Amino acid sequence: VSSDPRAWYVPGDAPTIAAGLDSAFAGDTVIVACGDYDEHDLAMKSGVVLKSETGLAGCVTIDAGGAGRGILCDAVDPGTVIEGFTIAAGAADRGAGLLCVNGARPELRRVALVGGAATAAAGGCASDESSRPVFRQATFAGSRAGGLGGGLFLEGEATLDRVVLWGNDAAGGEEAYVEAFGVAPFDASDVDSSGVAGPGSATYLGGTIFADPLYCDALDPADAPTADGDYRLDLDSPCFATPPSAARGAYGVGCLGNFILELEWFGEDPPPYEAETAVEAAGAAAITPRFDVHPNPSAGSVTIAFARPAGASGEVRVYDVAGRLVRAYPLASNAGSIAWDGTNASGARVAPGVYFVRLSDGAASETKRVTLIR
Repeated sequence: VSSDPRAWYVPGDAPTIAAGLDSAFAGDTVIVACGDYDEHDLAMKSGVVLKSETGLAGCVTIDAGGAGRGILCDAVDPGTVIEGFTIAAGAADRGAGLLCVNGARPELRRVALVGGAATAAAGGCASDESSRPVFRQATFAGSRAGGLGGGLFLEGEATLDRVVLWGNDAAGGEEAYVEAFGVAPFDASDVDSSGVAGPGSATYLGGTIFADPLYCDALDPADAPTADGDYRLDLDSPCFATPPSAARGAYGVGCLGNFILELEWFGEDPPPYEAETAVEAAGAAAITPRFDVHPNPSAGSVTIAFARPAGASGEVRVYDVAGRLVRAYPLASNAGSIAWDGTNASGARVAPGVYFVRLSDGAASETKRVTLIR
């Protein structure tokens, strides 16, 4: 244990994540600057906190590049924490993204295990009978296993709190395989339960749903190992049916229909940076504008002009950058305009910043960005 716990910054104090972990002692924190890191076979130490600088999964990608496992947790204690990472493109016999063995008890927060490939079990995480990993707001997606449990393989017990387990593949248990002594309690999660198999106990607790999470750009697990998928969520994802603080999965909003956002949003408040301009997704079909938002930016009211097919039901909704509904306007006519005065449903004036205006007509939808200034 370090007599004087300290923070190790990557790449400031250590050039790589591996070097940061090698330097750290129990009680220390390794803080990783946002970016992509081509590293594999990282070994956690007991009592060390490994954290991205924002604590969000989209900040740091550990890209194993198919050259080895992402992270090993061997006999680490409950003070061991991994927070705010995407662990991608791992390759191993089991636990290509993460392997927990010999009584390991790490806690993982806002961690995504994606695009991994295992020859035997779990392209995402494998955990042995004595280990007890804790997952809070984690995503398991786009991984495959030649044997059991595409995303997750449990021989023991795990805590699965607000996780998304969807879009993996395996010969047995496409999403997860729970062995005889395994316990998988999914709490307030989003699970493709049809892909959960094995003789162990898999339970679905309050708030758990069974619906497509609407990833922005999910890849076929057959493509694994790869770090190319985008497993952030569409604004319409069912994972945002609850307040953002209770959102399911590691990621925030990353796309709005055919528009991919440069940055994501997650949590009760927007993160401390300005949103970048939304750009059209690569390869997406061009969208014919059916409505216009002006002036933009606006220091006062915003006019939302629209035209839609005759006979279709419709609605205009305004969202903030955290994905929260600010205002909704049912449309009674096929064409016209609405004046949004910059207030919420309670009539309170909203804060300056970026908002998203979405027009839906029952068959299609389109979203535009507007900036309010004061």
